[in-house]
Amino acid sequence: MNADPVEFSVVQRRAADSLGGNNNNIHNRFEVIDWLPVLASMVSSPTTVKDVVVYHDGAGLSHLPDFELITKDKGEDGKTAEVELGGSGSGVVLKITDVKVEADDCVVEEVEKRGGAKESSSSSGSGSGSSSGSSSSDSGGDGGKNVVNIATMIAELETDENPYFYVVRRIKGGSKTEKKLFSKLNLRRPSEGACCLVALSPGLLRWSLSVAKRMKHNRIDQLVEIRRATLADVKVAVATDDVLLADRVAARGGMVLNAKQLEELIA
Repeated sequence: MNADPVEFSVVQRRAADSLGGNNNNIHNRFEVIDWLPVLASMVSSPTTVKDVVVYHDGAGLSHLPDFELITKDKGEDGKTAEVELGGSGSGVVLKITDVKVEADDCVVEEVEKRGGAKESSSSSGSGSGSSSGSSSSDSGGDGGKNVVNIATMIAELETDENPYFYVVRRIKGGSKTEKKLFSKLNLRRPSEGACCLVALSPGLLRWSLSVAKRMKHNRIDQLVEIRRATLADVKVAVATDDVLLADRVAARGGMVLNAKQLEELIA
């Protein structure tokens, strides 16, 4: 008797905002978000999203009975097998890597293949602080033309049809006062990670402005470097909370969003 075919889903398990009552059941302390219908709706709706690709390390799925059958036919890259999620025509594809290939490497290669955003040549605004100790993406040889301060970023985000997005990197340590803010930006250590503030949707604009104004309130100009890039040049947006992957994607001109930003994008 043949086993039922493997079905994949895209879910997120996170702590519930409010437990309520006296319920101490650990299973009720978390909520599960089914992302598949949401991702499929992003592709089907009249947006700029052409397709959605979910990457998964093959090593983490090799225990499945049908793993060899599922991954038998590799795609053009020879490293990943594709499984269409949510039925034919959903526009959401799961790419499972070979057991010896890391999904992060495939994501970075995809960003490089599609091409990343070019930094704006506009020189309005000026940066505060040095870029020493930051990743290779910060040494663009532009003489600081694309570096803006927090006030300039806020002013441009509040402008209708702003053509830019902003790559924020942490370049210095800071005090415990900034710890919560840097955690929100997924910039827990200097020279690691990147956060992009962008107005791709009303919800994402509100989130970006809220964070930017908090940055201004905390006066962290000397602790961060902000680079302006052209939104129209973006070919790939990567959603991840992985600090090192975010850093690699941003270094190649890709836009990176964390899980909270992804929620705001489709809110």
